[in-house]
Amino acid sequence: MASIPPSPLDFSNDAEKLEFESVRALVALINQHIDSLFEDTQTWKSLNSKCTSKLKIQTREFFEFSDYSLLSNLYGGIEGIEEALQTKCMEQKTSKLQNSEKLLQDPASLDENGMTLGFPNSYLICCSYFYLSVVEKLRKNEWKAAIHFLQALLVSPRLVHTEFTPGVCQNLFLFCIKLENVKPLGSRRINVVSYTDSDNNEVDDAMRWIARNYKPWLMYYQIMSCGEISSADDQSRYIM
Repeated sequence: MASIPPSPLDFSNDAEKLEFESVRALVALINQHIDSLFEDTQTWKSLNSKCTSKLKIQTREFFEFSDYSLLSNLYGGIEGIEEALQTKCMEQKTSKLQNSEKLLQDPASLDENGMTLGFPNSYLICCSYFYLSVVEKLRKNEWKAAIHFLQALLVSPRLVHTEFTPGVCQNLFLFCIKLENVKPLGSRRINVVSYTDSDNNEVDDAMRWIARNYKPWLMYYQIMSCGEISSADDQSRYIM
C-alpha cells in the first residue's frame, strides 16, 4: 500500500516566521496530551471503544467492497495500536505499529468532501490522522506525531477537541497568546476570556488557524534537523 504523500510546505500569508523554540514547545505540548491519554487507562479505552463502535457497519443489502475495506482498515488500525500497547515484546510491538500505520493510511487518503458508507470522509480522515499521531508517539517520533495531530486538527478541529483530547484547545490558546507576534485569526489576539465565550464555530476556526500556521513550520524545522536542507539557497525555496 502506498504511503501518504508528504504535504507541500504551504506557509500562510498572514503568518510571521515561527521560531524553532516556539515550534518545539508546541510539539512538546501535543505529545504531552497524547501521553495523558495513555496514562488514563479508562479514558483511553473509552475513546477507542467509542471510535470502534461507530465503525461497526449495519447489515446492508448493497455496498461497495472498497468502502467496507476502508472502514475495516480504520477499525483494524485502531485495534492494532491497542494490541501494541499490551504486548511486552518489542519485536511484536514494532510489527503491530507498522501494520496499524499501513491500515490507517488507507482511510487517511480519502477525499475530504465525500461520504463512505454513511460516514463523512472528514470524520474518517480525522480519526486516521489522530491515530497515526498515536502510532508515531509510540515509536518516539514526537515531531511526526505532532504533524499528524495538526493534520487531524485541520480536518475536524471539533472532533479533536470534543472526543480525542478534551481540553487541548484551551491549552493551545494559552500557548499561542504567550508567543510574541502570533495573532490567531489574523486580526485579534485570543485570550482565555474570548476562548471561553466563543461558540464551537469560532473555536474551530481558531484551531484551524493554529494548525495551518504551525504545521508547515514544524515540517520545515523537521527537514532542517534531518539535514535535508544544506544551504541558504535551498532554504529560500521553502519560505515565500
